[in-house]
Amino acid sequence: MLFMLICMGFAACNNSSSFSDGDEFIAQTEEGVDMLFRIISVTDKTVQVGNGDSKLHPQLNELAAIDQEYYGKVTIPHEVNGFRVIRIAKAAFFKCKIEYVDIEDGIEALKENAFFDCENLNEIIFPQSLKSIENAVFFGCSSLAAINIPQNVDYIAKSAFSRANLERITVDKENKKYDSREDCNAIIITATNTLMQGCKNTKIPNSITTIGEGAFSGAPLRSIDIPESVEYIKDHAFNSCNLENIHIPKNVEEIGLHGVFYLKYVKSISVDKNNKRFDSRNNCNAIIESSTNTLISGCSNTVIPSGVEKIGDNAFWSSRLKKIHIPSNVKEIGNHAFYMSDLQEITLSEGLKTIGSHAFEMTDIKNLTIPASVDIIGTDIIDNCYKIEHISVTEGNRFFDSRNNCNAIIHTSSNSLRVGCKNTSIPNGIIQIEELAFDDSRSPSKIVIPETVKEIDEDAFMCYSGIISSLIQSPNDINEDFDYVDTLYVPMGTKDKYLKAKGWNKAKNIIELEN
Repeated sequence: MLFMLICMGFAACNNSSSFSDGDEFIAQTEEGVDMLFRIISVTDKTVQVGNGDSKLHPQLNELAAIDQEYYGKVTIPHEVNGFRVIRIAKAAFFKCKIEYVDIEDGIEALKENAFFDCENLNEIIFPQSLKSIENAVFFGCSSLAAINIPQNVDYIAKSAFSRANLERITVDKENKKYDSREDCNAIIITATNTLMQGCKNTKIPNSITTIGEGAFSGAPLRSIDIPESVEYIKDHAFNSCNLENIHIPKNVEEIGLHGVFYLKYVKSISVDKNNKRFDSRNNCNAIIESSTNTLISGCSNTVIPSGVEKIGDNAFWSSRLKKIHIPSNVKEIGNHAFYMSDLQEITLSEGLKTIGSHAFEMTDIKNLTIPASVDIIGTDIIDNCYKIEHISVTEGNRFFDSRNNCNAIIHTSSNSLRVGCKNTSIPNGIIQIEELAFDDSRSPSKIVIPETVKEIDEDAFMCYSGIISSLIQSPNDINEDFDYVDTLYVPMGTKDKYLKAKGWNKAKNIIELEN
């Protein structure tokens, strides 16, 4: 139940006996702003700021405790209407335009997304009572320049301050869980010497052994010195940073598998020659895992050296690499290896065995030639490649072909078309068109389906907006749903069959072709 109790000053009303657990009421802040509260316990006389119940309000902006358009200062009280305010609920100030927040002493927890994307928030005062800062509380608070962690905080989620554009970070010297030793402008987990949250002015102390997951995510770093004490660099540690140069010191023995470095601006990569786990042999401008000969991170100036056997997952994600030759020693290209890079030209050599899923997705490649040695091709390898014009498989490949110069990759034994492009002509003999074989970025203006096709997988023509012409005389039910097709052309005398066939019958218009 929502009670509209507009109180001038939070302690002015005292009607707690009329409430039940879960009830909500509105009271005014000392600035005259209406704020929503929800009762946690009538017995304990505790409330939270905001509703925080995503089951009742599935959209996070519906959870906002105040008018999201309100600018200026907000004071969050320790007491309201006879109740103690002990936490700020999930998404309580989601995308609000507030600029300054003063949290009074007594509040213990900031729940997830509490100040998510408050772009105007430039200052917040934490109380000494604060104990917990949960996931993404200040995510995207791009105007928030400085934070001070009080002495009683014993839990900070790893992404609490992601993309907050912080310049100054301090931790109370009496805090037993965290510290910011040597004025390093970071939050460090004291017991493990893990730097869990940094900012653009962080200087990593020599005592740090681990750079935690997402520690610098979104920080506008141009450069960072990683000291020799560091042994572990976790997933997403430097995600969405603007690093230009990366140097891995000698004691690093673990580098995460997922988006550790944002590679868009990286020009040079080097590894200390005394590192026993990684190397950058032949000044290749890459990080190579020595024991497996896997290239795990590259950049715009990478040259793949001899001995490398695998291009790892995400190895060139978002890099400005434009052209690369994959030598014959490389046996595998991992998932998302060149995803969202500026790649325009790639040469694959004989000897390559595996191409992982999404390997070249969202690149600018125009031509792709699959060597005869390739026996595994993952899904969506050229999804959203708007400039792709030619696809071919080298003769002699035992598993794939591009028969009749069809500009497609066909799985030979099953006669299924796996990957097509804007110049694909589906040849006779094809039985199946696989899921995501085409998308709107690389589909022909007109697709002609030969009469040999018996099966069309769901999303085979995902987002396709052209014309489909089918030569099939007796169409089977298909998993694909052609409701996005404006016009489906079918052989003369077969329209009724198409109207009865699942999938085909969803086309907006079905027109018979004249003989």
